[in-house]
Amino acid sequence: MDTDLVTRAQGGDEGAFVSLAVAVGDRLHAVAHRILRDTDLAEDATQQALLAIWQDLPQLRDPARFEWKLRSTVRASPLPGMSPSLKQSSSRSKSKLPDRVSTRGRRRV
Repeated sequence: MDTDLVTRAQGGDEGAFVSLAVAVGDRLHAVAHRILRDTDLAEDATQQALLAIWQDLPQLRDPARFEWKLRSTVRASPLPGMSPSLKQSSSRSKSKLPDRVSTRGRRRV
C-alpha cells in the first residue's frame, strides 16, 4: 500500500482517499460478500467500512498498517450499520464519504 497516499488521506486529501478506496474496494467487497453471502448487504457493509475508515484515518498512527485497519474494520461490522464503533462514528465530523467514492471503491462516473 502506498503510505504516501495514506498520509495524504489522513490529512484530509479526498483525492488520496479515493485512490485508496479504488485500490481496495473490490477486496473489501469480496470479504463482506463472503461473510454476508448477499451482494446488496455486502455493498452496504463495504460502504460502512469505507466510511468508518475515512472517519478514523486521522487517528491511524502508522500509515503502513492501513491494510490491517481495512481488514479489521470490515470484519468488525458483518451486519451493515450494526457495529457499535460505526454507530459511534456517525456523529463525527466526516459523516459521509468523499463524493467520488462508490460502494465498491470505484470512481463514480
